[in-house]
Amino acid sequence: MRNFRFLAAFVGPLLAAAQEPGSLALVVYNAKMPGSKDVAAHYAEARQVPPGQVVGFDLPTTEQMTRAEFHDKLAEPLRQKLRETPARYVVVCYGVPLRVAEDPTLQEPGEEKMPPAMRRNGAAVDAEITLLPSEGKFVLAGPVENPFYGTTNLAAVRGVLLVGRLDGPTASVARALVDKALEAETNGLWGRAYFDL
Repeated sequence: MRNFRFLAAFVGPLLAAAQEPGSLALVVYNAKMPGSKDVAAHYAEARQVPPGQVVGFDLPTTEQMTRAEFHDKLAEPLRQKLRETPARYVVVCYGVPLRVAEDPTLQEPGEEKMPPAMRRNGAAVDAEITLLPSEGKFVLAGPVENPFYGTTNLAAVRGVLLVGRLDGPTASVARALVDKALEAETNGLWGRAYFDL
């Protein structure tokens, strides 16, 4: 029973996001990565996201970026865009790095209270974007409680964004995810699924 509640907690917010109007989304792509803008434009057209809410940033073309690159090239420009265009959802497209690298030089107040094994500040880019509205009111090192866990009403979760990623080994695979989602919404989702509990 516990596993099914986990599945509902994970899938529920994603289904709610698919039913929201595109005007509540901000679509982010890597302006330096071939194909990234195409994936973003395809999603925006399919979901009626206004053109001004599709934004490209000059990001590294690797899967990992430094903490400084994340802050200067993605987090701060995206935070500014969110101030101009309030959004509930951010769609991160193919080409945007996946990880923020560990920065051993970063020292934060309160970090010393954590066990040494938890004093890590490397992170998933998508998870860091989720917390952008909190304006840095958390310690980068260590875990941050997931505010979506156990929540059935997205409106009750304040100070966080729902972040989804359209990604894959190629831009065409990422683009096809949009078409497959639309197909399932139109005709239903049929087939077999296997869950290893």
